[in-house]
Amino acid sequence: TFYGLVAGFLEAGETLEECVEREVFEETGLKVKNITYFSNQPWPYPAD
Repeated sequence: TFYGLVAGFLEAGETLEECVEREVFEETGLKVKNITYFSNQPWPYPAD
């Protein structure tokens, strides 16, 4: 069994909730609502 997490980047002008909704749909095909912010994982660019 293999498990993975949904991940992505915030687009310009997008709220965190909109980003979560879009990324989950893009990667799983599921539509989510009632999103509550819990935490995040920073992924800095290699040049930073």
